[in-house]
Amino acid sequence: MASFNRMKHRPKDADRETTRRAVHRAIQKAGGQTALAKLAGVSQQRVSDWLRDGIIGSLDDVLSVEKATGISRHDLAPDLSRVFKRNNP
Repeated sequence: MASFNRMKHRPKDADRETTRRAVHRAIQKAGGQTALAKLAGVSQQRVSDWLRDGIIGSLDDVLSVEKATGISRHDLAPDLSRVFKRNNP
């Protein structure tokens, strides 16, 4: 995936809340933060940060969570419509 610094691109509050809800659903679907972390190949602390901050800092992480849980990338990162076209999975 192309390099893109998500932390320099701060989403709007409404998008951050959408991301928090999507991460919460992903955590529930995976069976907890630790389980989601294992499925996505990240640390449990990173999952906790996503939930707290309302932003998933890496596009690779967005795609990993989508693949692991089926939660849409559009819900996980709604502010990135210019990167993820709506007709993509």
